[in-house]
Amino acid sequence: MAKSVQMRNSEKLYNDGQYEAALEWCKKEIDRNPTNADAYSNAGRICLLLGQLKEAEEYFEKAIKLDEQNGEHYFDLGNIFFGQERYDDALVNYARAEQLGCSDETKQKLFYMVGLLNQAEMNNTVNQEKKMKQAQAALINFNKSNSISTVNPNRYEILLSSIQIYVESGDFKKAENSAMQLKLLAPNEFGAYQLLFQILLQQQLTDRAESVLEEAKKFCQDATNNVEEIAFDYALLYCFMAEQNPELQKTYYSKAIKAINGLVISKDTSLIIKCNAEMTMAEIYLKMDYIEQSMTCSLWVANLNVAEDEEYAIFFDKAYYILIEGYLLKQEFEKATYYSLKLKKSDNIFYRHHAYYSEAYAEMKKKDAPKKVVDDLYDRAIAYFANAMVVNQSDFLAVIYRTKAYADMGKYDKADEMRKKLPVEAQQSLVEYINSKRGGGTP
Repeated sequence: MAKSVQMRNSEKLYNDGQYEAALEWCKKEIDRNPTNADAYSNAGRICLLLGQLKEAEEYFEKAIKLDEQNGEHYFDLGNIFFGQERYDDALVNYARAEQLGCSDETKQKLFYMVGLLNQAEMNNTVNQEKKMKQAQAALINFNKSNSISTVNPNRYEILLSSIQIYVESGDFKKAENSAMQLKLLAPNEFGAYQLLFQILLQQQLTDRAESVLEEAKKFCQDATNNVEEIAFDYALLYCFMAEQNPELQKTYYSKAIKAINGLVISKDTSLIIKCNAEMTMAEIYLKMDYIEQSMTCSLWVANLNVAEDEEYAIFFDKAYYILIEGYLLKQEFEKATYYSLKLKKSDNIFYRHHAYYSEAYAEMKKKDAPKKVVDDLYDRAIAYFANAMVVNQSDFLAVIYRTKAYADMGKYDKADEMRKKLPVEAQQSLVEYINSKRGGGTP
């Protein structure tokens, strides 16, 4: 049967990307012929693209009522449920679609969607056995999708999903193979190179990882738009190589610094990226025991005149942390106190815990510090850590700082009692710290 003018107009507008106008013509067709199931189905697909999920669901349900033996309609309804994370309902409709039959194109999409459903279930379970079963099921469904036709519009997405599954399963060789396919499929997309780089680094294949970055710079059309990411990837690579080659550590750390420094001096680098670059260099300098250089980078961030909002918070936290440690080493305790007070405002538990302890410790180290002031600060810190342990009984960091606080105050029995709350293997450094305070050893 020939399509109506309304349906032809709707389909033309849909193909041109004019979805709202296409939807209006679908509605005109429904008004003209309320028993046309395809009109409801098309309207539902357009609503889905427009994010109108409730309306899309209603249209698909009407299409099913009018044409109950058409698997295409059940597939469409299943997609609505998938988008709403109603996976059981999605699976029921996908199964009905396969049972009734649908076009090869839809069947290809169906197996892809069920594979994604398996992957979602895999990500949502902590049971390792169930996780592996869902991973295997996802890969089987992705293979089914690919087997229907040599051309699969979802091949790129399937490779991405397969890589995640292989990585989570610890099968890096298969992850690498899929990443190689991804790079061949999309040789102009930097993300494909970056994914392969990360997988090679996981396998400690540093020479090949470096070659992939060089290849990306040479052939990837959007590499110029990813200068920052390439620089950070090089820094990551060289830091990894430094840790793998102790005798060449400073050489590789220096190469990492060089890779990042270009971002700092470039006038095209955004402020947020410069913050990231400065703090990355600060952390690398710390690994090299170059405290002054690390503090210089940290001070640049700490002195920025920007709101300490969520976007910048992690950089301020890292900067204050390094400055506290640096000023304690330099015995500039007033400055250590200053940055401890700033770090106490952090939303990050690690940094906040460190700030409470460092504030008391810095006060204790000051020459002629009043004992009452020192004791008050330690008492406040201990009370803070005690409360943290009530809130989270697995907060071992609070136990560590509370133990050190007791030892600093000369309350060695309490320190010994507190450190025993930790696993045996984590107690040794605290035993040494307590003994050093007692005068019976060195930490």
